Amino acid sequence: MDAENFSALKWLTMREACLYARLSRNTMKKYINAGYFSGEVADSGQWRVDRESIDAYFGQTRQKALALLREMRV
Repeated sequence: MDAENFSALKWLTMREACLYARLSRNTMKKYINAGYFSGEVADSGQWRVDRESIDAYFGQTRQKALALLREMRV
């Protein structure tokens, strides 16, 4: 499954989340631990990452970057 097909899923495996966000496993865990993304370890011992939290983080980051660019152009 490629990253475009992940948008239909609520929960992603760690591997899927890394592909979707284009982050390494270590960076993904750091973002989860920092509270940027929602993730949990399932009873099976596998990570599940909330795709919507990834979308929200990058959406906010993009909005902040666009606002900064607008300020710089004034």
